[in-house]
Amino acid sequence: MSSEIANHRFKITTDKPDVKVSCQITGVRQDGYAKAHPLFVEQELHGASEQRGIERARHQQMMKKVQENKAQQAANAMKPAAPGK
Repeated sequence: MSSEIANHRFKITTDKPDVKVSCQITGVRQDGYAKAHPLFVEQELHGASEQRGIERARHQQMMKKVQENKAQQAANAMKPAAPGK
């Protein structure tokens, strides 16, 4: 960069004319919300069980209920059908 970021702008110069430049500016947020709700990089685990998924980590209570519902459905499927049904 030929100048630092100021007023949400910066300037890039090169030694060649008509050069296209791409850049990405990143930073680490230090505000209260960012500190209270940190971001975690999601790692993709091919073939991993649901227990290792990101949704389970984010929504533990909800995922526990989902697991309980699945277990109940599986138990109901194993019960023999009542006569006449």
